[in-house]
Amino acid sequence: MYDFGLARRYVDKNNNIIPSRKEVGWRGTTRYGSLNAHKRLDLGRRDDLESWFYGLVEMTRGTLPWRNVVERNHVQKAKEASRLAGRTQFLFETPSQYDKIFTLIDSYTFESAPDYKQINKYLVEAREERQLRDREHWDWEDETVSTTITTITSFSDKELRAKADQQYAIAL
Repeated sequence: MYDFGLARRYVDKNNNIIPSRKEVGWRGTTRYGSLNAHKRLDLGRRDDLESWFYGLVEMTRGTLPWRNVVERNHVQKAKEASRLAGRTQFLFETPSQYDKIFTLIDSYTFESAPDYKQINKYLVEAREERQLRDREHWDWEDETVSTTITTITSFSDKELRAKADQQYAIAL
């Protein structure tokens, strides 16, 4: 899903990056906002990736360390800590490639062109390491219909065995 509510042009008509506006005020959702958002700096592509990454970690782990923190400045401190001593806790039980992605995102500046191919490579490595399939049927699709749509939803071998065991138990 995409939300373009906060979107704005970052290149001019000549395809040159529009300079940062410096301080712009708070933008985004506290839980997923980038550190630059907390610092009220202009947001760019790197900030979109940082917000996406927080969502990725949350989907993988089931939570974020600052999930129940209400104060925006405390969330900022937790995000800052996730880059230092709290990094192990933040990335707990996530693929090792997440650390590489996080490092890559943090290396970008406002003007940087993100290396999406490298990020995708890390994600493919993580999927292959965990033996996750890259193609699945959507829940609402007829199982007999063949599809070439790549989905984010994949089941691990462990999940597939559990489903098979559950169906076996039902059959008994």
